[in-house]
Amino acid sequence: MLPADVSVVRVTYGGQETLEGKEELEVEVDLARLVAETLAQRGFEVRAVSVTASESPALRFQAEQIQSAYDGVRGVIWAPSTAANGTVRRCDLGPAVRSLASRGADAVVFVRLSGFMRSGGSIAGEAAPKILIMVAGGVAAQNPIAHAELEAALVDAATGELLWANRTSRDYWGYIPVDYDERDLAKLVDELFEPFPENMQ
Repeated sequence: MLPADVSVVRVTYGGQETLEGKEELEVEVDLARLVAETLAQRGFEVRAVSVTASESPALRFQAEQIQSAYDGVRGVIWAPSTAANGTVRRCDLGPAVRSLASRGADAVVFVRLSGFMRSGGSIAGEAAPKILIMVAGGVAAQNPIAHAELEAALVDAATGELLWANRTSRDYWGYIPVDYDERDLAKLVDELFEPFPENMQ
């Protein structure tokens, strides 16, 4: 399994910033572990590929090439005409993926999380005027405090063919900031793999 690709923006009261550093790494590690555990429960033996392992520059280069190949076909995979949940899409990812078969891999797993989360200051800044509107007898609609989109794809390492892919999304509401902790990620992963075929192994 390749490292999880995480791209989350934190919306603050004064602007926005991309989640990075320790926070991003924690989300990546938790997400990868949850996906690996979910696949293990379905009978797969999951081995993680590290793109930062200095002891294996060749493997790191391979992983980067494979991730790039997946990025190049995402538009085809998730095109409206082919994006029915949990179905097989014919989309060859090419020799970059097939190179892993020589390392004993039967399949490659891609995982991507994108979205945004609002800071406590941003949520409070929106809530204050709405409270005033409600006191005055009006009704104020709330904006979501976070949004997440999670996708995964399973690719045959021998042929490069896409075997299965699915994605799910969720809006978060309320006034308590979301930080994509293990509990939040676990719910997304459960929803993502709900339509996973029982006979795929």
